[in-house]
Amino acid sequence: MIVERETAFFTEHLKSWLDGEFSAADILMVLVLRRLDFSGLLDAYPDVTGYVVRGAARPAYQRAFAAQLAVFKARQGQAQKLPTSPIPR
Repeated sequence: MIVERETAFFTEHLKSWLDGEFSAADILMVLVLRRLDFSGLLDAYPDVTGYVVRGAARPAYQRAFAAQLAVFKARQGQAQKLPTSPIPR
C-alpha cells in the first residue's frame, strides 16, 4: 500500500493541509480516503486518520459530501457500503 511506502510523506504533509490552508485539494483527498472507512486499512496510520477526521469536520467538506451523496442517490438509489455521514466513525 502506498501509505506504507510513503509513511514519511504522509506523516509530514498530513499534519496540516495539503496547500498550507484547507482547500479543494483537501476536500478531494478526504473524499478519496473516506472510501477506505470500511476496510480498516488506515487504522494503523493515526496521522492519516487524524487528517481525514479534521477534514471531514470542515463545513466546506460537509457541503461537498452532501452534494455528492445527493447526486449519487438520485442516480443510483440507496448507496451500499458508502459513508452516509460526513464525519468518519
